[in-house]
Amino acid sequence: ALLLPTGALAAGPDQTQARQEDLDTLYAALQEHHPDLYANTPQEAFEAKKAEIEGRLAEESDVDFALDLQSLVALIGDSHTTTNIGSVLNSTGLYPFGAEWYDGSWVLTGAEEEDAALLGQTVTALNGVPMDEICTRFGTLVSADNPVKLRRQTEQLLYSEACLDYLGIAESGEPLEVTTSGGSFTVEALPMEGFGDAALSSLSQQRESTPATAYRKGTYYFAQSLDDTTYYIQFNQCMEDPKQPMDGFAAQVEAELEAGDYRQVLLDLRNNGGGSDGVLVPILMLVPGLVEEGVKVYGLVGEATYSSAIINAVELVDAGGVLAGSPTSGSVNHFGSTGSFTLPNSGIRVSCSSKYIDLGTLLEAGLGAQVEPLVPTVRVEQTLDDYLAGRDTLVDWLLANGADYTAPEQPDAPLTRGRLAWMLWQAAGAPEAEPAPFSDLIRLLCPRRGLVRPDRRSQRRTRRGLPCLLRRHPGGGRPDAGPFRPAAGADPGRGALRRPRPRLRSRPLGIGVRGAGVALGTGGGGGRSHRGPHPRPGRGAAGTAHLLKGQSNFWKQRRLFPFPVV
Repeated sequence: ALLLPTGALAAGPDQTQARQEDLDTLYAALQEHHPDLYANTPQEAFEAKKAEIEGRLAEESDVDFALDLQSLVALIGDSHTTTNIGSVLNSTGLYPFGAEWYDGSWVLTGAEEEDAALLGQTVTALNGVPMDEICTRFGTLVSADNPVKLRRQTEQLLYSEACLDYLGIAESGEPLEVTTSGGSFTVEALPMEGFGDAALSSLSQQRESTPATAYRKGTYYFAQSLDDTTYYIQFNQCMEDPKQPMDGFAAQVEAELEAGDYRQVLLDLRNNGGGSDGVLVPILMLVPGLVEEGVKVYGLVGEATYSSAIINAVELVDAGGVLAGSPTSGSVNHFGSTGSFTLPNSGIRVSCSSKYIDLGTLLEAGLGAQVEPLVPTVRVEQTLDDYLAGRDTLVDWLLANGADYTAPEQPDAPLTRGRLAWMLWQAAGAPEAEPAPFSDLIRLLCPRRGLVRPDRRSQRRTRRGLPCLLRRHPGGGRPDAGPFRPAAGADPGRGALRRPRPRLRSRPLGIGVRGAGVALGTGGGGGRSHRGPHPRPGRGAAGTAHLLKGQSNFWKQRRLFPFPVV
């Protein structure tokens, strides 16, 4: 955890120099290691911001200096590249109220007991500053690459006295006026330790009940039957549960699906903030077989769906599923696969992306997408009334309509090589192909053993499931910006790609400060970087997608398709 001294006293000469070193180190490390530092903001703006910060190094507090560093990082427009200054903010005052986004507006969800009557009302302003303007100001401070992520970041920092003071919304030591549709009230900032003694009320205390699909914090994944026709899986972290590895969980899910007569399967990613995207592959392998048998498969996404969970959602669509819910805070294409380094004097740790993940070059369902939220086909958002009544708006809608819903056709979607091959195979009557011995490749793609079993149903799922997930063979990519570039001497139009070694490593950067250098680590925020040219499932964001991407030659050679893959 990061612990910094706070206060408004002017810095001495030594501290000013130390801050200058931290600022220089931060900017130099970002220039060296970020894959495209100036993608969203020109270099001149970075230089101007850095000069502005240098002009107040001697006068500002440690808290404001930490926020200055974050404001410089925010210019990148990369949700995964950020400073970790939560401990700094928690060491300052926190206002005892909270607001969340419901029904297209900010709703008061937390307040002191004397103001509890206003819970559920729409928050319109803080100290007279409209909420839209507050979001705009937070956009200069937080790391966000789309509007949903910005709103979510704003929600998490809205009660920070230091942030509101830095953005000119409030003044430290002074009360904050909160204006709602039902009236106004004022709150004074409390120290972090004071929250335990404060009399606080929450809107969640007014709920009549909790739905069976409510988020289970601390649970990696679980599955249950909602009724005779609907099977539900909640996947909360792109990590394996040490008590129940994913291969065993997937086997349990498959057995329960085969034992039941379900018409739809719901895979809930609404509270999944990412990790390693390859963890979910054993579940994704079941999707094409279910779709073939007429079972509707829905991926549930929402504001908290982020990073590797976005990759899993797009993979689900590629496998034949449909997305339902609300736009995500994670962008379809995004910088990710983060490493980290620590500033030598303040001790602030910085997470930095090492690559640009362009899902359009990896998965057909990502074609045409940009750095933007993943928008589901079925748009159903949680309403405040349903929340208070203990209902899950989206799941209730799917229970009533999901089994009979038909997703709209997309005739204008680009025709990829993989989809053309798939269409030709379907037009030929989906002929069976003699399975070839490629067990090494299956183990590489998914460590789950025993996929091919004697019963015909499981064989069909295996033969149909793998091609559906592994039919991507894009023709080039973006050698200048994407995570892949053509191999030396290769024709980019032939799809000959190689993966560059990640640039962030656990090694000194060689920009040593006080003889120590800056230690670099990897992990988090969209997965880990890989040492070497061959990523493995479960070892990083887009690791599985990349592995699945380049296997066309394998499938052609092994005759999994009964025709050439062109």
